[in-house]
Amino acid sequence: MLPQKILKNFLSLTVSDALTKLLGFLVVTYLARRFGPDGFGVLNFSIAIVNYFAFITDPGIMTFAIKSIAQHPSETKTWMDKIFGIRLFLVILAFALLLAVVCIINKPVQTKLLIVMYGLLLFPQVIAPGWIYQGLQKMEYAGAYNVLQGVVYTALVFLIVRSVNHIPYVPLMLMI
Repeated sequence: MLPQKILKNFLSLTVSDALTKLLGFLVVTYLARRFGPDGFGVLNFSIAIVNYFAFITDPGIMTFAIKSIAQHPSETKTWMDKIFGIRLFLVILAFALLLAVVCIINKPVQTKLLIVMYGLLLFPQVIAPGWIYQGLQKMEYAGAYNVLQGVVYTALVFLIVRSVNHIPYVPLMLMI
């Protein structure tokens, strides 16, 4: 029974990862065509800046949490409470530091606003359930969550984004 569960979990994560990467590729190529080099460059600059601050939000806590839940599934609620609290603190810290950097960098207001909008995406990570499902060894739920999120984002991008003027909509679509 154990090898079947391992295979199912492996396939769930592998297939979901492949699908989300495919959706991401489609979105990137679509946005690059719609925004052109300048607009797409601003978008990626904003994402890159926020990604540096995203490192603050998970200094190995998620790996520890997944392992702890896998070892003690009956204590899932306790771990959820602890991890949510720690992650919320780290996200607030990262966002505050991001705002400080945004205030001092020499970029146009639109770029600064886009960075802040992408920075707001750190907050939903606090309650993202993927790590809980992984700890409970229910990778199909973690995978389904990621794929569903990717499908919704891709659909919104394809339906709404038409020109470089729609750059501010892109981070908003990720919040949904």
